[in-house]
Amino acid sequence: MATENPTDEAFGQLASQYSEEPASKSNFGRVPPIARFGGRPQLEEVAFQLQPGEVSGLINVGSSWIILKCLGHTQPVVQHVDDVKTELTDYILEQKLRLAMSTEFDRILAAAQIDNFLEGTTQVPATPRTGRAPQNLPFRSENR
Repeated sequence: MATENPTDEAFGQLASQYSEEPASKSNFGRVPPIARFGGRPQLEEVAFQLQPGEVSGLINVGSSWIILKCLGHTQPVVQHVDDVKTELTDYILEQKLRLAMSTEFDRILAAAQIDNFLEGTTQVPATPRTGRAPQNLPFRSENR
């Protein structure tokens, strides 16, 4: 039916009538532009082969079936990777640093003896001999 009457209005009416996805149904099938390398390779492969005004066949994405109508092509925000190389490098460095800090914090926490005077417990550190995880043990403090 979408290929028989390829107008934007007809496609929107079909989307509002038959779409199972609530957002697509309510906005007559209009979706934001599909980005290249956005994580949906089956959809992107078909989307980037369509010419303006062209309607795709059925596309299986997970448990859904999709039909696309190309309204046109947008200009990429980034033309060359060199334009954003420093931002990407900084972002990746930040992510790796956070991961390394989290790992080191967990290691320090596991090796620490923690006396909780409010709860009256002690966390005994894991020792290299036993390799056991820290545990909370009750303790007595004479200096209360």
